[in-house]
Amino acid sequence: MTDDTEKRRQDRFLDGIEMSMRFCDIAYKRLVEEILEYNQTTSGSDRGDLLQHMILMDVWSIVDAINRLRDLVEGAPGIKKTPSVTSLLKQTEAFGALRNHVQHLREEAGKVAQGPIWGHLSWAEEREAQWLTVMLIPGRVEAGGPYEIVNPVGIAFHGVIDMVSLYASGVSANLSVATRAVGQFKNRYERSLMKAEADRAAPENALAIHIEA
Repeated sequence: MTDDTEKRRQDRFLDGIEMSMRFCDIAYKRLVEEILEYNQTTSGSDRGDLLQHMILMDVWSIVDAINRLRDLVEGAPGIKKTPSVTSLLKQTEAFGALRNHVQHLREEAGKVAQGPIWGHLSWAEEREAQWLTVMLIPGRVEAGGPYEIVNPVGIAFHGVIDMVSLYASGVSANLSVATRAVGQFKNRYERSLMKAEADRAAPENALAIHIEA
């Protein structure tokens, strides 16, 4: 394989990584806006029902984007497995299990006592200088639960909506924390990419990317 071929192969991975990070950022910002609007809608209204579906759609969009990011970072030629890479993979580990859940919905739908097929959500929000825990259970609500919720006690919050968490098939993932981890990784990646481009011996060569803190 020539250096040029390796560079073009690497470029495809880097495009995938950068787009996955952007998808995650866009979906999370949109999710927060949808939650804020949902809080103001009348229970049982058509708009409230639509927002529930939009919220759930963006939640699973984030799960998918983070999983794509994980796969691409692990497989990208030239990206070294530095502590920053290991940290990202560790902080987003639960998203792999959620991906397995959604890829086997037929089997999951046949299980009893597993809660809503697309999972349920919980988040913390600030109202009148107090933090409250909110839960959203989509679909045909199963009476009695039990349904897990986030615990805002002792948490440093970021914005009026935070700790948005998904619970599905016994797996939980904090989308707020994971999205911030992706944002931090993005900043490190961009700095490391600039350095790798400056150090590249020839423009046709693939990059050696060491993503550091």
